[in-house]
Amino acid sequence: MKKVSIVLLMVAISVFLICDYGFSKDVRGVTDSEIRIGVIYDQTGPATPVTVPASKAFKNYFQWVNEKGGINGRKIKLIIEDDRYSIPATISAYKKLLLKDKVLVLLGPASSHGIFALTSAILKDKMPCVLPPSSDRVVIPPKRYMFASGPTYEDQIQLIFQYIVRDLKKKNPKIAFVYNDTEHGKLGFKAAEKYKDEYGIDIVSIEIVNPGVLDATSQALNIKRRNPDFIVMHLLVDNSIVIMKSAMKIGVKDIPFLGTQYTCTEDTVKVAGKAASNYTGIAIYSSWYDKGSAMEEMRKATLKYDPGTEKPYRPKAYTQGWGDATILAEGIKRAGKDIDGEALVDALESIKDFDMRGLCGRVTFGHDDHKGSRYVKMYKANVKEGLLTPISDWIKLEK
Repeated sequence: MKKVSIVLLMVAISVFLICDYGFSKDVRGVTDSEIRIGVIYDQTGPATPVTVPASKAFKNYFQWVNEKGGINGRKIKLIIEDDRYSIPATISAYKKLLLKDKVLVLLGPASSHGIFALTSAILKDKMPCVLPPSSDRVVIPPKRYMFASGPTYEDQIQLIFQYIVRDLKKKNPKIAFVYNDTEHGKLGFKAAEKYKDEYGIDIVSIEIVNPGVLDATSQALNIKRRNPDFIVMHLLVDNSIVIMKSAMKIGVKDIPFLGTQYTCTEDTVKVAGKAASNYTGIAIYSSWYDKGSAMEEMRKATLKYDPGTEKPYRPKAYTQGWGDATILAEGIKRAGKDIDGEALVDALESIKDFDMRGLCGRVTFGHDDHKGSRYVKMYKANVKEGLLTPISDWIKLEK
């Protein structure tokens, strides 16, 4: 009888321990004192004018958060991997962050082709991601673990068309459309082809200017012969500079350039110089020097970690990094102390009309909506100061 009692006691203790461990099971990327966040952003490839400032913002933001005690009592550990803007490196970085570093959540990938390459793995591995603005394909229909921070490429093209027709009141406008032969560029061009008739726009010249090229005289000559009313650029920083400089060199001076978000940065204005005199772009995030309480916090924290660097100004990509980190931190905060991947997704989906306090427009997610902000702001190049001057408040696509 005594042996039976001992056996029953041992069984009871085992059941108790199993149940106890069930409640305190290991959560990927989370310990009692730390949350691990992975970053997949280009650090050495062609997208670095955008991705390196954003990565630096991630580092500074979470250093600032950690100095204030972290989030819900846990410090944030950031692990940044360089994907060199290539699919093989993106896949390799993801595997490392998942299997070796065991991160809870990702910021990125930053490239459209990287996002598409990893989508099936992200969903299979239930890896939450906060992504920079990309394509409708990323968020429509919503994918449980994938959240974009702002208007998609398709939205941005429509916003430029809306600006031409509604704000500039141009009837039957003719445009040249310039893009890069990458996934990012092709998605923008497809959007232009899809929506041109809706806005009464005639695309009279289609030109490709790839990242890394040093001259686009032949493309500029094609545009000059077609004599469009506007030149719309869905490019990155370096190739937008090249096409504007090439156009100025052959005497194209009076045709306005209109650019989507990754052309709209201070580096474009400073490097292009006079060639950017007729440039206007749309931006999802504010400039370093813009107003807003969160902008003031960003500047204060940044200059604390990098004193004496008030100028040159950080590009808009830095604000984008700070903003994306802010969105993720809000999700982590809402998920509470018992955070895991599923709780984080639910927390992000609970964000409604979230005031970004000047970083960007208000952010809203939901179970059936993973697009984030709907807003952009129009900026005009100020070549003399090397700045971008806002010419609108936050506006959104009217449908």
